[in-house]
Amino acid sequence: MQVHEDIILPRRDDEAPAQPLRLLAACVATQVCILWILGPIATSLLEVQLCFDPDRFSTIVRGWSTSGELWRFKAHFALDLVLYPVLYGLLLRRRSAALGMPRWVARLATAGAALDVAENALHLGAMLAGELHDAPDWLVLAAASAASVKWCVLLPVVVALMPRGDGMDWSTFATGDGGGSLKEE
Repeated sequence: MQVHEDIILPRRDDEAPAQPLRLLAACVATQVCILWILGPIATSLLEVQLCFDPDRFSTIVRGWSTSGELWRFKAHFALDLVLYPVLYGLLLRRRSAALGMPRWVARLATAGAALDVAENALHLGAMLAGELHDAPDWLVLAAASAASVKWCVLLPVVVALMPRGDGMDWSTFATGDGGGSLKEE
């Protein structure tokens, strides 16, 4: 590591390849922690995210106990409100750059992560403003819209950036090394 005026700069060429792998590890670790926090409601989270029917939304969250499931839903925002979307957004941007993908792929990754933050903020805002099951219809619709567009944007990006059967393996996912070009030859 280089030291400049008592500041450690982890920018040496021999350390650069390890940084994206650390980012991938941080994403995986954060997702595992989120799933651990959510526990039994992890399986219904996608249904809550994509619920456009305020009555159905209310029914789902009314089934959650205050001390258990609602606490878990609220607690998961400690990691999922901003940290996790920033981590995976950065990982997807770096991956697209490493593969030489068009800039719009990185922009879509950023947009998807931003929509995730918006959806999380809407759901958390509903919890902090009162009872989650009494969330206003507009908020349920806005959160479901943000989540739906997020998934529509991110799924193609993730698929485009996945390792292919062209010699690229998972150990190079974050760096783009190993023959993972997605361009037609």
